[in-house]
Amino acid sequence: MANRLTVVAPGTISQASAPWPENTRVARAPWWERNIQFLLPLPTVLLLLLFVVYPTITAVQYSLNHVTITGDGLSLRFIGLDNYTRAFRDPLIATAARQTLEWVVVVTGMEMLLGLGLALLISSGIRWRGLVISVLMIPIVLPPIAVSLAWRFSYQEQFGVYNYLLSLINLGPVRWLSDRNIALFSVMATDIWQASPFVFL
Repeated sequence: MANRLTVVAPGTISQASAPWPENTRVARAPWWERNIQFLLPLPTVLLLLLFVVYPTITAVQYSLNHVTITGDGLSLRFIGLDNYTRAFRDPLIATAARQTLEWVVVVTGMEMLLGLGLALLISSGIRWRGLVISVLMIPIVLPPIAVSLAWRFSYQEQFGVYNYLLSLINLGPVRWLSDRNIALFSVMATDIWQASPFVFL
C-alpha cells in the first residue's frame, strides 16, 4: 500500500507506511485559513471604501444639490446639473483649468527631461559619481515646508538671493511671486527642483 502522510503532533508531519484507520477524522483548517485570500486584501478594501469611494459618492451627491447649512445640519435641495453649468460659465474656473493644464505640461515635461538627463549622466561613469548622487538626493529628503520657505525667502523682492544676483549685472528687482506674469513659473521652478531627482531615481 502507498505511503500516507499522517499528523503525529501539532505542526509535525511524518511518513507512515500503515494505512489510516477507517475511523480517522481529518482535521479541518480554521475558517480564517480557508478564507485567507479574502482576509488579506480586506484592510486595503476598507480603507479605499472609507477614504476614496465614500468621499467620491458624497461629493457627487453634493454637486447635484443646493447645500444649505442649517441649525439641524445640512439641507439638500436637488438642482441637477445647475452647479456644473455655473462652474463652466465661471471665468475663474476656466482660468484655474488653464493654469492647471500649464502646470501639468510644463512641470511634468521638465521633470521627465531633467530626470532622464541626470540618469544618463550618472550612468555614463562620471567622476565622483557617489558625491553627485548624494547632492542630487538633497531636494528629495528635505521636508516640503522647508523647501517652500527657503524658496520663498530666495524669491523675496528686496533681500532675496535671486534679485541680489540680478543686481550684480544691473538687472531687477523682479517680483517673482507677486507678478502675475511670472508667479506661476516661479512656483513651477520650485517643484521642478525638488521632484526632478525623484524621476532620476
